Amino acid sequence: MGGAVALAMAATRPAAIRRIVLMGSMGVAMALPPGLDAVWGYRPGVEAMREVIGLFAYDRSLITDDLVRMRYEASRNPAEFLDVVEPFLAAASQTKAAEA
Repeated sequence: MGGAVALAMAATRPAAIRRIVLMGSMGVAMALPPGLDAVWGYRPGVEAMREVIGLFAYDRSLITDDLVRMRYEASRNPAEFLDVVEPFLAAASQTKAAEA
């Protein structure tokens, strides 16, 4: 949301802004990065969870079987999974439609 606020301010008060640094901000057309596509497309599975965790880990030696199993088990709870994933599914659909 910060990127959208910064863009709105720059559009309405350009003299007040010298620079803006945005990263994947709403309001800016961008191709869907492969990593984000993988996160948004996650479906519960041990190896799928290992791949998603790998997208965020700088030190992959920290990705233990126990960590993967714990995160996978948490993602199997349908109510929790949908609460977290549902907003991203809508955003992913809109982004992919805009790219087409």
